[in-house]
Amino acid sequence: MAGPELAGCARTMIGTPFRFKGRDERTGVDCIGLVVLASAKAGCTLSLPNSYALRQADFADSEELARSAGLVAIAGPPRPGDIVEFEVSATQRHLAIVDTGHLYIHAHAGLGRVVLGPADPVWRQRFIWRIAQTSHPAR
Repeated sequence: MAGPELAGCARTMIGTPFRFKGRDERTGVDCIGLVVLASAKAGCTLSLPNSYALRQADFADSEELARSAGLVAIAGPPRPGDIVEFEVSATQRHLAIVDTGHLYIHAHAGLGRVVLGPADPVWRQRFIWRIAQTSHPAR
């Protein structure tokens, strides 16, 4: 699956309602749900957890979770379809899918829907992830 394809599939979800731990376009998605559904639409199944808290103190296993889900860490600037993990606060992380330039597709809790726009300037980029070529095709 090519990155632009993932970005295109995520773009079709702009306007989808926000719902914490949501994994359904009709009822809503959160940032992880957006990544899971967009990747499925693009033909790739990612196994990301849905047993998480909105805020938590320990993120020590986030790299291992990403790797086990079929993501690989990327060095350098993000490309369309890459998944960026942002540190929103000391206790909150957020995933966004790169669209083009400095625009991201992400589930925005404050606006209550999936949006396309720049990252908040106070967010700190932690990781850039890309779906591994060996990820499981959707069945």
